[in-house]
Order: sequence, then structure tokens, then C-alpha cells
Amino acid sequence: MEIFKAYDIRGTVPDQLDEEKAYAIGRAAKSKVFNTALLKLANDPKRPTELRLKAVAAVTSLPAPLDAEVFRFLQNQITPDQPAMQRAAAATQLARAKLSGPQQLALIKNIPTVGPLELMHLLRAITAKDEKTGRSLVAALGKAKGLGGLSESGLRTALAPFPPAVHEAGKPLLKKLAVNVEAQAKRLAELEDSLKDGDVGRGHLIFNGKAVCITCHKMGYLGGRMGPDLSRIGSVRTKRDLLEAITYPSASFVRGYEPMLLKTKNGEQFAGVILKEAANHLELAIGPALERNLPRDEIAEIKPGPVSLMPAGLDQVLNNKELSDLIAFLKSLK
Repeated sequence: MEIFKAYDIRGTVPDQLDEEKAYAIGRAAKSKVFNTALLKLANDPKRPTELRLKAVAAVTSLPAPLDAEVFRFLQNQITPDQPAMQRAAAATQLARAKLSGPQQLALIKNIPTVGPLELMHLLRAITAKDEKTGRSLVAALGKAKGLGGLSESGLRTALAPFPPAVHEAGKPLLKKLAVNVEAQAKRLAELEDSLKDGDVGRGHLIFNGKAVCITCHKMGYLGGRMGPDLSRIGSVRTKRDLLEAITYPSASFVRGYEPMLLKTKNGEQFAGVILKEAANHLELAIGPALERNLPRDEIAEIKPGPVSLMPAGLDQVLNNKELSDLIAFLKSLK
């Protein structure tokens, strides 16, 4: 494609895009033509899905509202039948997009079926403040299988822009998510007692697949950098420690991986982990295998995030056997 020839953004093989390099070039060039070319690539159904997702991620400023075809493409990637990595990547892009009112209502219809990781991102995509959207959101969350991945404070923040009637409708959900330390301890004890001797091999598959741990955690040379390196986690954490981290990730944060919220001067918002602080820029992990270099002079605000970027509720996504296998695999990493 012309965009590959015009800019040095080819990946390791032909027809592959280095989205981080493309994003950096586009940000420096501030070129609408560059972004238009990337969106054209994203809208090409003949191209591989992974390439199209990378093209969306490389766009420095998504159009407002989001192009209808790009929106439909991203929405189709968050359905339960899609691979975990695609779901996570698409949800990350929807979170940074400026969606129209009808697009937000359409996206709310996906909420009952998405997992905890996608749900966290989708809530950031809902920016409307009207009662109709708010009530639709509360109704969808009431049916959401990923609801357990939210914290009370996270849900309260999501509902804050809506009118009082929506806050009232959301009270049962807030009550359901309210932190009860005694209940958490009881839940952990019950889970620990119910765990069987897991299978390390099956646990490895779950780590890379259904639990999508590999998207944010390194294991050896593979994996993301959004969470702590787990290559030797089995030698430093007990089974109960691992179980608590999986079930209640916001109970404590590993130093160096605290969640941060950043807002740029042009209105872009990022939630992520600061990987590196330099004199003139920050290196930020904002999603599965997705990192950004943000110039300091373009950042308007930085503040700590209230909850872990790892969603809670994984114990509800995995059955007892799968959880046992995952814990067995993590304990084997020494």
C-alpha cells in the first residue's frame, strides 16, 4: 500500500503495520492525510483483522463521531465468538473514540455479553449524559456477565454524569459491588478450599487464551508490559496470594504498576501504567500490547487511578477446574 511506501511503518513481514511507529510519525507530522490513509486501511474488509485493528490504533486523532464503518468493525470484534486479543484491542480503541449518541446506545447492547476486560473499556466510551442513555446503561449492566469485574467506585464514576434518576436506578448495582472485606476474605477461603490439583499444561493454555493474562503480563520474552512480569511469580507468591490477585486485583497495587489517568491538552484521555519517565516524554502502556510515548508539553493532567487496570471477576469467568489449572501454572513459574 502507498502508506507503507511513503512512511517507514512496515512491520516485520509484508502487509504488517507497526502501529506504535505509525502513531509516533502521525503525531509528529500532524497530518490529516496520514490519518485518512490509516482509516481507509481500517475500512478495507479484504485486509486481515489484526492489520485493520492496528491501523485504527495508529490513528492519532479519531474522527468525531467515529466513522460508521470503523465503528461497526470494532463493534463486531468485541462479540464473545472473537479471539480474546481481538476483543481487547477493539475495546481499547472504542474507549478512546468519540462516539455519537446512537453509536453509544448501540454499543450498550454489547455490554451484557462482554467480559470484564472489555467492559472496563466500554464504560469509558459512554460519554453521554442524558437519562435515556443512562437508564439503558444501567439495564445492560444488570445483565452483564462481566459486572463482577467492576468496582463500586468504577461504576459510580461511570454513572456520575447522568441525572439523579439514573443514580437511583443504579443503586442496586452499586450495593451489589460494595466492598465487604469480611465477605472477600470468606470468598477467598472458599475458593482456596475448592481448588483441586491443577494441570500445568492446561493452565498454560488458559494463561494465553481464555484468561488473556499474556496480553498484559510478560512471561519470559513473550507478553505485554501493562502488568508485572510473571516469569518467576511462583517462587515469590503463595497460592492464596495468586488467588487474591486474580479475584480482587484492586486490593493492592504492585509498585511501579499503579494505574494512572492522563489527559492531553487536545482532550484525549488515557488510562494506563507509566513504563518510563523521561525529561520530555512519558512512555505509557494503555492496553494489551499497546504503548504510547506522550510528550510532556502535551499533557494537561496526570492523576492516580482508583482501581486496578486488571479487571476483577476472573474467578467468575473461569470455572473451578480452569482456575485450579491457572493457579497450578502460575505456581510452576520459578
